Amino acid sequence: MSLEKRYLQRSRATILGAAVLGLVITFAIAPTFVKTTTAQPASKERPLTYSLADVLGRPHTAQEVSKSKAAVFLFVAAECPISNRYAPEINRIVADYRAQSFVFYGVHSDPDLEREAARKHASEYGFQFPVLLDPLQTLAATFGVTLTPTVVVASPSGDLIYRGRIDNRYLDFGRYRNAGIASDLRLVLDAVSAGRVVTVPFTKSIGCAIPQAHKRGPAGVSASRAQMNHGE
Repeated sequence: MSLEKRYLQRSRATILGAAVLGLVITFAIAPTFVKTTTAQPASKERPLTYSLADVLGRPHTAQEVSKSKAAVFLFVAAECPISNRYAPEINRIVADYRAQSFVFYGVHSDPDLEREAARKHASEYGFQFPVLLDPLQTLAATFGVTLTPTVVVASPSGDLIYRGRIDNRYLDFGRYRNAGIASDLRLVLDAVSAGRVVTVPFTKSIGCAIPQAHKRGPAGVSASRAQMNHGE
């Protein structure tokens, strides 16, 4: 093989390696805040099922939504500033639509959030609806939710009607509009209440990434906690 061909092959290998390394570095330093997700929930061959406790320790299952027009799952986070800023609007929406046979739930999918901290958060922000603890991210995975705040509207049978932002107030981190705000969630609930088709079932959320659920070892101890205990 000629020196020219060897050099060309070596150059191609170097470029490919640099590209792969660049991707690894990019994902390794990715910030906690992300703008949106394109993950799609898996198609369901059976009705939605879950059994989760709320911040007061009360159990909740999918059977509770069987007689509602739709279930509204509001994925929030105790330490996400964007999520917390939406608390007043969340409370207004719940007050305006609860009487129309919608069932509302807050959802904490942070695996490290303790029940007492979640209960205190719900109390401080005036949530007058069940706030579910989803540490294994059953609901988050079912509906393809990876950041907060994200709202999911599902039919009583568990079919996804809408997933995305509450409204279009936020343009980006630190950039938001004060006028011309379109309330995506209100538009969706109005459509469902009137029996109309939701024409925009997905919108882009802006918020904070949900931490990954811990993998459980044979003794039921999370992998991250076990590594910490062993100094790894």
